[in-house]
Amino acid sequence: MIDRPQLITILLLHCLLHIIDSSCNPSIVFVTVYTGATDEPRGADTIPPPPSPHHSIYFSDNPTILQTATGVGWKTFKMSGSPVRSSYRNAMKAKVVKAVPHELINFKENYDYLVYFDSKIHLNYNYTKTLICTWLETDSNIALLTTKHRQHFQTVDDEFQEALKQTRYRMHGKRMKEYIFMREHEHLMLQKKKNRISSVVDHPEGKDLKKNDDQSKRYVSETRFMIRSLKHPKIEMITNEWMKDIELCGIECQISFYFIEQKYRQYILQIDSTEYEYENIEKQNVKEDKEL
Repeated sequence: MIDRPQLITILLLHCLLHIIDSSCNPSIVFVTVYTGATDEPRGADTIPPPPSPHHSIYFSDNPTILQTATGVGWKTFKMSGSPVRSSYRNAMKAKVVKAVPHELINFKENYDYLVYFDSKIHLNYNYTKTLICTWLETDSNIALLTTKHRQHFQTVDDEFQEALKQTRYRMHGKRMKEYIFMREHEHLMLQKKKNRISSVVDHPEGKDLKKNDDQSKRYVSETRFMIRSLKHPKIEMITNEWMKDIELCGIECQISFYFIEQKYRQYILQIDSTEYEYENIEKQNVKEDKEL
């Protein structure tokens, strides 16, 4: 039973959402992706409904998937090539939609924001719009919004050790380890340079660098749900660099994003929330090598 204070809180939240909804009308496009061959046609119950009936695009190279998505109400985009049974090739193909969708469609001509979410997520449209209106519409410095890792990983090694539990990532363990070593070495060299600069009394650049270092104290981000500001002058530069790092590190893109986030942290907002997702709508077990 809901007590009086809880009821008041719920009513206030509903009022706030109504105010935001009526005064903020950003132009948003929603995108998701599934690539690769399937043993069985995916039914409508395994493809989430489009968050917006007119502005949601399902990317795939699989005609069966696209047909099902169309039946659910999605607009679709046929990616080049035919579906294959290669977890690595499929995942890398899907990363283009996740990291650099502007290479496929010039979204910023018609939209202010792009919301990417993994294809199993049943997205909460109202909550997602509220995030945009609350954060990105009020702070033009934010290029990208991400969410804190649900396991509250604080280091890239936490993410790496977790990845090694899955075959599709463990196969590329050496590659990921070499990438992490390379980026951490670069970071160490940069920190030494920063320390030399900041040791100079009243050096303005040194002060800025110290300020930015304070912002780096955050958790590892998840990349299953991301909101980007398409009009932000840095967004394509940030995500293009992320795609290059994905190609270096491999398909475990949360590892490469960790280093991108450290580099561009002043443009990336991380929040602690999973309310963007109604539920995981995948109702059947999917083989590990079929997941993205």
